[in-house]
Amino acid sequence: DSEAVWLAAAKLEWENEEYARARVLLQKACARAPTAKVWMKRALLERECDDLDEMLKVIDQALTTYPDFDKLYMMAGQACTVKEDLEKARTYYQNGLRRCP
Repeated sequence: DSEAVWLAAAKLEWENEEYARARVLLQKACARAPTAKVWMKRALLERECDDLDEMLKVIDQALTTYPDFDKLYMMAGQACTVKEDLEKARTYYQNGLRRCP
């Protein structure tokens, strides 16, 4: 179960606008080849599908395992800003600065 293989398969589906298939592949990748990059790609797919609530759920799950991955905090902060939840965005950014100085 290689990260590169899972990400390539998901990318192929994603580029062909088969978002449901890409989502299933990335969910399986998170279970079988969990890396920070796989979790980040899963969150990015949810953003692409305009499901910011699901994106934030994925990021929160990823942060339990990868609390030092700075991109997750930035992505969550951006999503909260788009949702106009500036207090939550500030919290993500502050937590990111604390964990990833």
